[in-house]
Amino acid sequence: MRGPAISTAAAVLVVGTLTLGGSSAFFPPTAMRINLNHGKATFNRHCASCHTVSEEGGSRRAPPLHRIGEVAGTRVSGQGPEQYILTSITRPDAFLVEGATGVMPANIAAGLSRAELIDLVAYLSTLGGEFRPGTLVGLDWELPEGMEAGRGTLRLDSIERGRQLFLGEGNCSTCHDLRKDIFGNDLMAPSLARAGRLSREDLEQALLDPSRHLVEGYETWMVAVDGVVHSGLKASGRDGKIRLVAVDEQGGPELLEFDPEELEELDDEGRTMVPVEASRMPPVGEVLEPGEIEALLDFLMTLR
Repeated sequence: MRGPAISTAAAVLVVGTLTLGGSSAFFPPTAMRINLNHGKATFNRHCASCHTVSEEGGSRRAPPLHRIGEVAGTRVSGQGPEQYILTSITRPDAFLVEGATGVMPANIAAGLSRAELIDLVAYLSTLGGEFRPGTLVGLDWELPEGMEAGRGTLRLDSIERGRQLFLGEGNCSTCHDLRKDIFGNDLMAPSLARAGRLSREDLEQALLDPSRHLVEGYETWMVAVDGVVHSGLKASGRDGKIRLVAVDEQGGPELLEFDPEELEELDDEGRTMVPVEASRMPPVGEVLEPGEIEALLDFLMTLR
């Protein structure tokens, strides 16, 4: 079933008829169109790597948005949900959500066209809320001054050097995949196919101090069998088996499987499976020079 693609000229003229007898002097027709399906697609491309619209799940980096159309209208007195959502996208530092550990890129809206921004706000407004085209058309859809300039300029030679480092001596591609929407491409580590949607500051912090914010679902766990300690990502088990995704001698994924009865105690609490409070990824500063790190960041920022 198609979502509505509505010319807000009609909506505005209806409002005008109800309030001022249809005076186009106060409610001029507009060519703005709103397409909720396009808004959902824009969300999936630019926002879904951090936010979820599902009632279940979510991450520690960003709040879930399954009821944002309802919740947004309660955040600022006298402000409707559409305005709150728009401001949150164009000025992410305006409202900080308690408990979120990530920071949305300050210039994320600079990567959106005006039509994409309108459709995105419209779609989010319907999540727990209403679709109100008359309200949407009255918002200021111009990006904050200086946002485009804040995107910076990337040099092609630096981007290419960063790509070479990612695939070669930086050892990034051993675990991180760049393919989009391929099943299993994030088995060993988060896919970086859309890394450029994060802020450069967040990416740099993740490179220099990987253990500061461990991505949910990629925590390392340890078990011991016959005096040998094994570590890896926890995988779903069947028939009561314990499974870890480890790294083999070639740097590829290796599935380890254990019977709970064969696991040995690892601490004074008698636990046979304990989390490691550190990332498996070494700080990139141990492998690359500062200039190489900048080139790697230039490359990662192009991935959208």
